[in-house]
Amino acid sequence: MKILKNLVYHRRRTWIIGAGIVAVLLLVAYTGYSLSSWRTLDKQTSDWQQSTRRLLDTMGSAKAGTAAEKTASIERLRAVTTEIEKSRARLCDVPGLISWQTAAESAKRTLRDCQKVARSGELLKLSLEKLGKYLESEAAVARILESPGLLTDTADEKTWEATSNEWNGAAIAIKALKVDMVFKVTQAAALSAVNELDSAWQELLVAHKAQNKTQFTSAKGRVEKAYAGLVALNDTNDHEFQLLITEANTRYTAALSS
Repeated sequence: MKILKNLVYHRRRTWIIGAGIVAVLLLVAYTGYSLSSWRTLDKQTSDWQQSTRRLLDTMGSAKAGTAAEKTASIERLRAVTTEIEKSRARLCDVPGLISWQTAAESAKRTLRDCQKVARSGELLKLSLEKLGKYLESEAAVARILESPGLLTDTADEKTWEATSNEWNGAAIAIKALKVDMVFKVTQAAALSAVNELDSAWQELLVAHKAQNKTQFTSAKGRVEKAYAGLVALNDTNDHEFQLLITEANTRYTAALSS
């Protein structure tokens, strides 16, 4: 009987020791998992912030090129905006096994920093959408102004009437464009520049048909000056786009420091 009691005792003791070892191992594993999870969250927050920062820094080059290149930039921008929103939505997810640890100050700070970056990402998404709307309108104007018929030199009188008609059509097309509010200033500048070319070409045709040399010389100078006005349109376009970039940077930085 005594032997049986000893056997039971030893088995129970062995089980308790084994359970204790397992518990210690589980605790060590859980501690390692916790530390790794919080470090991962901290690192992915930092990496995400840096990648979005770089994206914003490169947005200034998105508007360069032809209408076709602008359209390609818009498609890339849409894809990036979608990806940012997807990654932002799950950026600060905390595994259920360690979610209770957010009561601790260090974990709370890590999560708070991540949520701050995520909020900046939401503002970045809105800024990118606004930039996308601007680029869409800009590409629409570019497609109109890239018509070969608008590039005729005043030296070839055989094309004057066709060119005049082209500029008149361009003025009508730009005025009819339905653009977002972010592009209204640039649209007005484009319409002003194109209207001036339309009017100058019509004046040149009238002078040519009337064989009025003085009026013709004046009109020819006006046409050449009007073409130079397209450079001012580019300046306005660059300025308005840069304002959007600056606004995006300001809102993004403010969100991170709030």
